[in-house]
Amino acid sequence: MLVKIASQLCALAAKNNDPMLSAKANSEKSTLDKMAVSDLLTIANIVKTEATASPALLASDYLIPASDLTALGTAITKLEGLKDAPRLAIGDRKVATFSLPGAIRSTRGLLRKEIDK
Repeated sequence: MLVKIASQLCALAAKNNDPMLSAKANSEKSTLDKMAVSDLLTIANIVKTEATASPALLASDYLIPASDLTALGTAITKLEGLKDAPRLAIGDRKVATFSLPGAIRSTRGLLRKEIDK
């Protein structure tokens, strides 16, 4: 969807002779596939911002309905939520790992007290 909207924005930029819009919206699928998530989110937000500046024109001349712009916004929001998930999971595992020695000492102490009696 991002590629579709970006390509139509490039067409609009070419029609209006707007090199700034063309540079902002110039996103090929192969380039997007290789981007880091944070860079992809930046490009997606730029495309969304530029597309929402003229939704009626995109809908009438370039067949990009408002529902596609809404879907792009929803996809961006979901990706932003997933972006930090691996980092949070790593942090949770690190905390759990650090708490293991204390749990092991506690268990050993409990077993020693019970076995010794």
